[in-house]
Amino acid sequence: SRQEEEARRQAEEAARQEEARRQAEEAARQEEEARRQAEEAARQEEARRQAEEAARQAEEAARQAEEARRQAEEAERQAREAAQNAQQSALDIARAEAAGTLGRAIADRAASFVGWLPYIWGGASLETGADCSGFVGQIMASFGLLDQTYANYHGYCSYNFPYLGYEVPLDQIQPGDVVCYKGHVAIYFGNQMIVHEPNINRFCEYGSLYVLPIISVRRLY
Repeated sequence: SRQEEEARRQAEEAARQEEARRQAEEAARQEEEARRQAEEAARQEEARRQAEEAARQAEEAARQAEEARRQAEEAERQAREAAQNAQQSALDIARAEAAGTLGRAIADRAASFVGWLPYIWGGASLETGADCSGFVGQIMASFGLLDQTYANYHGYCSYNFPYLGYEVPLDQIQPGDVVCYKGHVAIYFGNQMIVHEPNINRFCEYGSLYVLPIISVRRLY
């Protein structure tokens, strides 16, 4: 009947509306879920970004710490090297001062024989006379720089003095150095002067550094 048809139609309409409402609710739920997931993804992305930033800062801190350690090691090395250099400089100065004092003493002792110690060929005495090598050998032995017994027997000759001690450049010569010439040897006094036993019938005397061509300058102290 018409009423039944109307009731059926209304029932279908109600069912359709209910379905539409349900679909709308589902769409809203899905939209909310999508929004929530988007927010979660954004939160995770921010967390990832923060984690990456934290990792970068940690790496930078580690790099700075390593650089600070390296700088500390370099500073320590430089300080140690400076201390060693200062110590070495102090030792070098002390040695140079000591060497200069000893060299001056050698030169002054040699000069104390000027004018009275006669030249005696083959002699090696600071009392009765000596030749050039005997004189230098005895002076050096008196300071413990050469063997005294060997010097007494004239063991040091002009030809072996160029091999004693160590070589000194001529521009660095100091009082007390041994000046070696061909067939002659002397002690440097200073001011371009030597002390030596020059020749037969003469006495110990001062002479020019360049009295003969210089073969070598030797330092025994």
